[in-house]
Amino acid sequence: MDAMYKDRPFLFALLALLVFWSLLAILAPSSVYTVDEMVLYAGFSAMDQDGSLFIENGYKEFGSEALQNWFMTGGPSGLSQQYPSGYTYLGYPFWALAGIRGLFILNAIAAVGVVALTYALASVFAERAIARWAAGLLVFGSFLTDYAGGIWPHSLAVFFTMVAIYAAVRAEGAGQIICDLGAGRGARLWYRVKHPR
Repeated sequence: MDAMYKDRPFLFALLALLVFWSLLAILAPSSVYTVDEMVLYAGFSAMDQDGSLFIENGYKEFGSEALQNWFMTGGPSGLSQQYPSGYTYLGYPFWALAGIRGLFILNAIAAVGVVALTYALASVFAERAIARWAAGLLVFGSFLTDYAGGIWPHSLAVFFTMVAIYAAVRAEGAGQIICDLGAGRGARLWYRVKHPR
């Protein structure tokens, strides 16, 4: 992370990216486009209405399959999302602040965090120019922009994954991690057998 704080052009680009994705979140049409988004929207609406994760649509009273979406699970208190409920709890303050656009903003912030962590992780292994390329490839060569402007929690999940990876690399040390990746693990074991300490 230290290298990133010293790279002012990258920090400026990161800030510009945050502003751009946040403006998209505010100005883009706010609607659900996939069944996953509909289920998440229903979950946040339920949290907003009565503070629970259960979606009220009559399923609790009538138990009819016609009232059950394939992506919701029926239980004794009604329907709930099939997805982990942690996103609903983490995202609810953003939902309460700006509705569906709050979720866009949360994902835009998380996506910027993913770009920053990609740069930080790459700078552990290589010089600043390579770290910039890694971050740029992520932004312009992946689905990250779609994730940054969606309701679904993909960019938030990737953010938490990147935090874990970065913490592991920093705790273990870059050389050790490189040796432990993929075929590097086998090469390391071969080297240790051939050249014991």
